[in-house]
Amino acid sequence: MVVGYEPGQPGEPGYLVAGRHITRSHYEAVADVRTGFVLGERIRIRRHDYTVVGLTRRMVSSGGDPMVFIPLKDAQEAQFLKDNDAILNERERTAANPAFNRPGVPGLLEAVQASQASSRSVNAVLVQVQPGLSAEAQASLDEFIAGMASGDINVWTGPINLQDGTEYVADGAVATDDEVWYLPQLLEEVLKVELALAELLLHLRSLLCIERSLGPLD
Repeated sequence: MVVGYEPGQPGEPGYLVAGRHITRSHYEAVADVRTGFVLGERIRIRRHDYTVVGLTRRMVSSGGDPMVFIPLKDAQEAQFLKDNDAILNERERTAANPAFNRPGVPGLLEAVQASQASSRSVNAVLVQVQPGLSAEAQASLDEFIAGMASGDINVWTGPINLQDGTEYVADGAVATDDEVWYLPQLLEEVLKVELALAELLLHLRSLLCIERSLGPLD
């Protein structure tokens, strides 16, 4: 899985096990060790080659796929840029369509083909956190983030239980990479969060039904 980010901003890999962070605006990458890539290796992403300058660990998608981090603008281009063969095939089909290739309408075909090469997809900020943390809470959060980045804090330190209550990682022990990757079931705390979210969604749905039947709530 390819992820784009801006250095120093949310989304940056928390810590490195080898190499350095991305410093150039293009064509450098940081990869999770599970990808099998090594420092200095050049990897192809869409139309460009990227040099692996750093390695991180336990940076995976929700589906468990190891991540490769590249500059944000490169990732946006890779996401929205159409494949060359796809563009050529689409242009040929458009040129063969008499509705778009009319002798009496010069420039129509070129305009249609130009629109096909672009994308209407956009990046959007779905959630923006408003300031509101107290100074004490902000200091505690900064300390936690710094501990995660340095490796002093490991969230996979026991005790950790599975959702059925079975002990998975003993008190004081640290889960191995294989134990992190191959969880036999959800963790106990994850299940609690899912249940809380489900209850919240049911509550919001009930409020929405009331609003629709009675009008806006004050």
